[in-house]
Amino acid sequence: MTTHTQEFSYPDQINPTKLVLKGLLIGGLVGAGTMLFLAPQSGRKLRANIQKKTHELREHTADTVKDAVAQVKSKGYQIKDDVR
Repeated sequence: MTTHTQEFSYPDQINPTKLVLKGLLIGGLVGAGTMLFLAPQSGRKLRANIQKKTHELREHTADTVKDAVAQVKSKGYQIKDDVR
């Protein structure tokens, strides 16, 4: 019984790592260029909008936490009174 072994080699010593890195670089550049052309707002407006939304989210989160703490305290007092 004879076994055949076959070795794979890349023609002309092409390094597959270089190909992957080159593809990533080209893909990143194409993506960045596309993002610039398709951006819905200018950078200044976008940053202001993000800052405004962040402030609103922070206020909403603070209100929600205050409500939750008040409910927990109320429930704690109720349990304490029931135990007595």
